[in-house]
Amino acid sequence: MEEEREGTFPKRRVIKVSGEGKRVASLLNLADSFATGTSELVEMGAKAGRMASYRETISTLGNPNTTRDFALAELHLKELEALSGGLLLLGRGLPEELKEDAEALKAWSAKLEGYYREGKRLLAVNDIRGSAAVVSRALSEFSGSSALMKKVLDFMRGRGQEELTKYVEFLSPK
Repeated sequence: MEEEREGTFPKRRVIKVSGEGKRVASLLNLADSFATGTSELVEMGAKAGRMASYRETISTLGNPNTTRDFALAELHLKELEALSGGLLLLGRGLPEELKEDAEALKAWSAKLEGYYREGKRLLAVNDIRGSAAVVSRALSEFSGSSALMKKVLDFMRGRGQEELTKYVEFLSPK
């Protein structure tokens, strides 16, 4: 929450939801829609949180071997990891009517997680080009999931679940 005070008469105090409050409320709505446990909500918050991102950036820049290309490769790998986690959460939260689609999303998550691990391994030995190639291959393959994501998106829209619709749109290949 944040507070605003008006200095003119009659003096008023306005309390409203801050940007961070909106983000937390959105995560809570998403977790509720997915029937997510507290530990998963904390994990989602940590991945989405600004402080976690700040700490990761500082640790990357603190590495004396960090170059611009290394930092970009690491950033792309983190995005791949976040996409994998997002697909897993989406797969866990789909209703029974979309059981096959949920399993397909979980399979995509596992596949992207494998690419992430391979990219991290290559980056650890300073093979920046190899790591970038892994990310490129992963995203190229993931673009093949667009029909699946459209089906899930249409289902969520049909049920009037706007928060989930936005989440699926965010994860969908572009």
